[in-house]
Amino acid sequence: TGRQIALPSRSRMTRASFADFLPELEAVAEREHSPVARFLIIAVAALFAMLLLWSALAEVNQLATAPGQVRPIGKVKVINHPEGGTVAGLFMKEGDVVKADQVLIELSPDLIREEMGKAENEWQSLSAEVARLTGEAKGETPDFPTDLGAARPDLIANETRLYEARRNSMESRQSTAQEQINQRLGDIAGLREQIRALEVGLEVLVEQEAAIATLAGKGYFPKLRYLSIKRQVAEAKGQLGQVRQQLRSTEAALLEASSRRDSVGRDMLSEVLGRLAQARIERDRAFRTLQQQRSRLANLVIRSPVDGIVQNLEIAAVGQAIPPGDPIMNIVPTGDTLIVEAQVSNADIGFIYIGQEAKVKITTYDYVKFGELQGRVEQISPNSVQDPETKQSTFPVQIRVNQTYMGDFPGKFPVTPGMEAQVDMVIGERSILSYLTDRVARTTSEAFTER
Repeated sequence: TGRQIALPSRSRMTRASFADFLPELEAVAEREHSPVARFLIIAVAALFAMLLLWSALAEVNQLATAPGQVRPIGKVKVINHPEGGTVAGLFMKEGDVVKADQVLIELSPDLIREEMGKAENEWQSLSAEVARLTGEAKGETPDFPTDLGAARPDLIANETRLYEARRNSMESRQSTAQEQINQRLGDIAGLREQIRALEVGLEVLVEQEAAIATLAGKGYFPKLRYLSIKRQVAEAKGQLGQVRQQLRSTEAALLEASSRRDSVGRDMLSEVLGRLAQARIERDRAFRTLQQQRSRLANLVIRSPVDGIVQNLEIAAVGQAIPPGDPIMNIVPTGDTLIVEAQVSNADIGFIYIGQEAKVKITTYDYVKFGELQGRVEQISPNSVQDPETKQSTFPVQIRVNQTYMGDFPGKFPVTPGMEAQVDMVIGERSILSYLTDRVARTTSEAFTER
């Protein structure tokens, strides 16, 4: 109609649109911040500061963790037999828990019993002989041991008969010698009587000769008769000399017979004493042999020297031969005390000391369910060992644990030698912040370097 509408110019339109948008920017820039946002910012900053302070003040334990294995407190016992033999009885198997002095293996006794029987027979025979010779030496009836008489009456009877036979033989020889002595004594007595008679007859003849010699010299007595008397004197002297010589020979024979009689006893005694000494030596040697055989027989039963566990059993079945001295099995000792041998790394060994507390986790049992064992470091090896697989050097450390079972019931969950373990030992304390900064410092120090 007659009314006109005024349209804005192009420049005005552009300014208007900017003006419309400008208040929103100014509003954002000039208006006050929300208190909630300010609180959140302050809270986050405070929390960060608290975390930083906590990480600087809070300390955590530094642990040296090492793998280990449960070992007995004593050395593993290697079971063998010095002589070997054939297995007659096998009373355990691999892995069995055995007690000290428990029978493990019994060897066949057949051969040893045969040898022991021979040694016992020899000892008994020599014992009976010694008793018989002792009686002969003393000139008494032998006193045989009572136990020998009960065990071997045949030996006693034989030795008694031998004693009587030897005694009769000696008495017979002595009797023969005595008869010879008596005969010589009779001969001597007769010769002495004969000598006395000859001496008297000779004396008469000598006087007769002297008387006739004067008469014969004057021619009053026939010379032939005188010579006959002189011949008789000479014959009488010769006969007397022969008889005296015979007497001396008979006396010598008497001495010989007496010596022979006496030597019968002396020779017998000398023989008895010599044989007695030898028999005693042989008897004692036979007794030692018998004792050795008895010891061998007793040693056929192989017993466990300690409480322990059977390992590395080399016997498969009864009848198997065991070579002398070869290992038969190992007995790993068990008892009230065990040790865990941990392999501590070279980086941690410098912080380990005797008496240090340690926590031992037995990998056989779940740590969460069964817990851990408490222990103390008892020994630290001064030398390292190298693992043949990993080629890493470690130091063996022995930890004595406080009990040989897991849980609260002794014997229900036993800890036995050979079980694997993990050992944790506190070697220091450090703050969490230092742990983080040390990592950064180590990374920084190693940066921009070439190996």
